[in-house]
Parts: sequence; C-alpha cells; structure tokens
Amino acid sequence: MGLCFSVPEGVMWPPSLRNIFKELEDDVGVTRTSGDLSGWAKQGVLLLNAYLIVKEGQPLSLATKENDVFTEDVIRYLNSLDQPIVFLLWGGFAKRYAPLLTNPNHLVLKAAHPSPLSANRGGFFGTRPFSKINRYLENHHISPIDWSK
Repeated sequence: MGLCFSVPEGVMWPPSLRNIFKELEDDVGVTRTSGDLSGWAKQGVLLLNAYLIVKEGQPLSLATKENDVFTEDVIRYLNSLDQPIVFLLWGGFAKRYAPLLTNPNHLVLKAAHPSPLSANRGGFFGTRPFSKINRYLENHHISPIDWSK
C-alpha cells in the first residue's frame, strides 16, 4: 500500500500490525476493524518504513544504500521544519535516525519494534505512543489524530 504496516481491506493483518492495534486499544481504547491506515495518512501521519520495500517474508531483502539516502533526506527535511512534528521510531533500524532529529520543536518517541519477537521481549507494549502523540499535538494547538480512522 505504500504505508508502513498498512494492509488493504480483506488482507490478514501481519503480526506487527496486530501488536500495534493491541497497543492502540490498551493505550487509547480504540479497536480497529481495518488494517488500512490510509485514514491516519490523511490526517498527516507519515507512515515511512526505514526500508521502503521488501520481498514478502524476507526482511531486509531489498535494503540498499539508495534507500538509506532517501530516508535520511526525508528525515533531514522534516527536521528542518519548525512546525511541531512527532517522530515515532520503532525498532533498531528506525532508532538509528534519531541523531538526525535535532530540532527542539519536535518530539521523538522511541520503542522496540512491534514485531512479535521484539514486542514480547519488552519495550513496545505499554509505551503508550498514541496518547503521547495526541497530548503533544494538543499542547501545540494541533488537532489530535483520530486513531479510529
């Protein structure tokens, strides 16, 4: 779909997305019925994976230097904006971009990846990212995200 973790209607949710939705329900009480995250994107949530594409069932199969350069350029550009932005870095590959996020107008939240292996080891469940994001947005007079969409 071109959106990190998102799957079209009717497609079985991958384990990471199931864990995201479990945390979403535990955090803000929202129960999702669709794995399509287009509604989040329409509200301004950029769903960017550290690696843009992979072969199904083969993590990091298409990781390239060009991909890294693109992702770094996007993050550097967003970091240069003075508007308040929340960066949610899930997992080791995402966290390596944290040093690029130096703008004091932004909030950087880091946690373990929502994959079953990482999430169950600790560091993902209970981090309450969705309420933290909305609280930050509201504190900066920005409409919160409706996570049910």
